Amino acid sequence: MSTSLEDRLMELELRMPDTLLLRILGHAAQTSEREVTSVRRRPRWATVALAIGLLIAVVSGASFYAPRFAQALADAPIVGTAIGPALRSAGLAGLQGRFTVLDSRATSSGYAVRLVAGYADNNQTVLVLRVDPPDHNAFGRTQLTDQFGRTIAFSGGMSDARTGNNVLIFQALPWPDSSLGARLRLHISTLEAAGGNQPVAGDWTLQGTISVEPSRALPLPAAGMLGDSTVRFTKVEATSATVSVYLEISGPVATQLDRMVGPTIPYVAKPHFAFSSELVDANGQPATLLNGTGSTSSAPAQIWAGWVITHPGDYQLRIAYEGVGSFERTITIP
Repeated sequence: MSTSLEDRLMELELRMPDTLLLRILGHAAQTSEREVTSVRRRPRWATVALAIGLLIAVVSGASFYAPRFAQALADAPIVGTAIGPALRSAGLAGLQGRFTVLDSRATSSGYAVRLVAGYADNNQTVLVLRVDPPDHNAFGRTQLTDQFGRTIAFSGGMSDARTGNNVLIFQALPWPDSSLGARLRLHISTLEAAGGNQPVAGDWTLQGTISVEPSRALPLPAAGMLGDSTVRFTKVEATSATVSVYLEISGPVATQLDRMVGPTIPYVAKPHFAFSSELVDANGQPATLLNGTGSTSSAPAQIWAGWVITHPGDYQLRIAYEGVGSFERTITIP
């Protein structure tokens, strides 16, 4: 018997509400082939009772492995102003209306950590936490896993030692979380010190269920040049709150993307990367860089960057390498 969702859907003969069907199919993809152990006819009441029992068990499993269809996720409201200050301090105010409310708390070693909200799309996963007292943050030893036990790598974030607000950014949730939704488990074993304090060891486990924001592909801009190097766009996609750009760079610049330039002047300036990318809206306001990665281990070099957007329209993307050249391309967000 096939275990694919398509084959199960074709073979299923029960008539039931669509949402229930999807839950059963989500679980069915994880079950193995069952053998018939008896052909003795059961009384009708026993057959009905057994069917109801199996249905309850299957739906329960589907709600765990496919949390997108679980009632807890379906009923979760969207965060309004509750996390506004945390997002504004991190420059992520454009994501404010897209977060799912979460409320998971744990206390250990005299510190309370609360998971407040979560957001995910095809390129990143963002969690908002609150630490009390606020003199430590969640950037110590932290591990995020999904309902299948897979680890989601940490990318970065910010914390506010005045309020205890923490914004943690992880890599994108793997398939099939993007279709089923994700039941996340965040485990923290060490809180990092802020302001010269000592780290605090403990055991904080937080859980929450979020869906993945759908994205849409956008037209690819024309390739550009940085001196003798070619920059080619391989993918551009947007959600209602973010835009992500994937680049492929060939030529001399491709092996020097980690080069730092500029002097070190205490409290004034410090060296910065020679390569840069900036997204600006029609009013000249720069979009907040949410996340990004780069790889120069093989040619051509691969670059990805994602920004928070606050409105549709034309955005100017400026790609530059200091001392070599720059170019601009227009990205239209419908």
